[in-house]
Amino acid sequence: MTTSSFEQASRSPAPFAVMRFSTAALPPGDRIAIWREVIGRKLLRVDIEPWAGRDFHIDATVRVLPGAGVVSASISEFRLARTRELTADGNDGLRLAVNLGEPEVIIQSGRELILGAGEATLMACAEPFAVERRTPGRFLGVHLPLAVLRPLVGNAGDMIMRPIPRNAAGLRLLTGYVGVLDQEEVLPPTQARLIATHIQDLAALAIGATRDAAALAESRGMRAARLHAIKADVVANIGSADLSIGAMAQRHRLHIRYVQRLFEADGTTYSEYVLAQRLSQAYRLLANPRHARRAIADIAAQCGFGDPAYFSRRFRRAYGAPPSDLRATNRADGD
Repeated sequence: MTTSSFEQASRSPAPFAVMRFSTAALPPGDRIAIWREVIGRKLLRVDIEPWAGRDFHIDATVRVLPGAGVVSASISEFRLARTRELTADGNDGLRLAVNLGEPEVIIQSGRELILGAGEATLMACAEPFAVERRTPGRFLGVHLPLAVLRPLVGNAGDMIMRPIPRNAAGLRLLTGYVGVLDQEEVLPPTQARLIATHIQDLAALAIGATRDAAALAESRGMRAARLHAIKADVVANIGSADLSIGAMAQRHRLHIRYVQRLFEADGTTYSEYVLAQRLSQAYRLLANPRHARRAIADIAAQCGFGDPAYFSRRFRRAYGAPPSDLRATNRADGD
């Protein structure tokens, strides 16, 4: 999909879905040709050439949002070029390129950058550029119209091909926020616009936002990204005995009160969110026939409940029946 297509989709009132592409779905003999000519040159408007003598594979996810486009991919060794011919599509947008793996080389306007893991740079889609990767890796590309980015960072042209360190404000949060976004298949227009605004905020912070834009991004995109990051951390460590708000705040280098305000603005509390996630995980395990022989106390412990009696009370309150009833119902259905 071209960045011009991103801009066209930004004006569409339809829901915004994620698109996934993989060379594994293509016939092996035609894999390179189809990817280069159809997906590369016609859709993405870049020329992708596999590194000589290496197997070529790529798994890419494309998300179109109002005023932003996101491409994330895992890819083998390659050379990529947006040639003068391909820039004739009239796209004057900007691309925040984030390297998520081994070093890659980016060349544009006579300048060459080597990006390490987690580092980024801003590129101009109206000018030819090239990317070289000699080891398999992952990358993230955030496409933003110039008209969107200019008021947030001032003279965006001065930012092109400047190295952005991995610890730049907003960059790591942007990467994590987009990772959570990939899990949502379809977004309604209102939610898509909100998420696009958050991505614009985080990208501007990473590139170098103006003072006013940085203050706005702190209260908008950065808060949303931090909330998503904490929620993802809770889900990933749901069985941990220590998911206290103090431990979580320390892990994310935030004050406890700041974390409390994030969840209050979301209409809940941190402890309520953790409890809901633990109960939800327990429900899924109890409803799964593969766990039918496990003790309920064992499942409760796996979900972070140290006291089986407390778990049973909270489960009953949440789902209207004790965990033993859910298991009995599923066994009867299975029979």
